[in-house]
Amino acid sequence: MSKQKITLPKGTKINVLVINKFMSCYEFNQKECWNELITDYPAYYPAVVIKKWEKGNGAVKLTWDAVPGAEKYAIAGYVNGKWTVLNYGYKTSYVLKGLKPGVNYKVAVVAKIGGKWYTDVSKAVVVTPKSVNKYPVVTSEVSGKQFRLNWKAADAAAKYAIAVYQSGKWVVKAQLNGDVTSYTSPKLNNGTYKIVVCAKVNGKWDLSNINSRAINVTIK
Repeated sequence: MSKQKITLPKGTKINVLVINKFMSCYEFNQKECWNELITDYPAYYPAVVIKKWEKGNGAVKLTWDAVPGAEKYAIAGYVNGKWTVLNYGYKTSYVLKGLKPGVNYKVAVVAKIGGKWYTDVSKAVVVTPKSVNKYPVVTSEVSGKQFRLNWKAADAAAKYAIAVYQSGKWVVKAQLNGDVTSYTSPKLNNGTYKIVVCAKVNGKWDLSNINSRAINVTIK
């Protein structure tokens, strides 16, 4: 904010035009009979308001109100105790990617106007992506002599394994890529089968709580 104090001769008549209340502000001192004019140029622009954010898988979509005169926007994140620019854009929405489930992220959007960045982050918001499953969440259905498994993906799963409990131990029957979330068995004999779906995460098979996660499927 800057101020200029201008002394005018007594009796001077002036016209004051306010073009944009967000860009310029004029204050007149009437007590001194129009003798002084104080012009105040606060260089004030409202902080960018993120009007909504939507959770995605490992991502969050930000949408904000356009700022009049904005040439460009910067998306900033509060990282290690300071604000850091994550990316730039020209539209009024942006998708933050590579986010970890269960982690909160403080973000803000700032605008570039008249060649200058206005770094007001007072309207920052805290966002987090969709929560995901530590284990595959499995459902089953039987058709004739076969069963079909469907599951909700486990976080960061690179592969899945379908195992059946036989003769006192778990036996792997199939391995699938991490983008596959269903499996249909071959034709089976009548009986009840104890089945589990395990995920391979960070190079290791997650076998934790394997017995409690198992489901029973009956073929008649």
